[in-house]
Amino acid sequence: MLSLASSEDFTARTKRDLSLRLPALTLLRDVAIESAQEHIAGHLEIVVPKLTKREKECLKWMASGKSTWEMSQILSCSEATINFHMMNIRSKFGVFSRVAVVFKAARIGLLDTA
Repeated sequence: MLSLASSEDFTARTKRDLSLRLPALTLLRDVAIESAQEHIAGHLEIVVPKLTKREKECLKWMASGKSTWEMSQILSCSEATINFHMMNIRSKFGVFSRVAVVFKAARIGLLDTA
């Protein structure tokens, strides 16, 4: 974080100096953000589990409070298939319950796009 805080009074000279340096500071900000994008993208790949299309559908319905049977009816498949997807989702999130999956997914913003 770049801070321009100072213990000195904000004088006309300080304003003029800041105005002269503002283009360079803006460029520095833009370069820092651009440089961070690659790191951030790599970090998100680690934090956000890769889910299949069907797992995303199950996650959406799970977050809506649907039971395994209800999801099987909505997605036109067996309860065993839903349980298979749920097991994979829990494994990818590294948790043991549906509540924990929903909590983690909401925290990292997956439910906005699921």
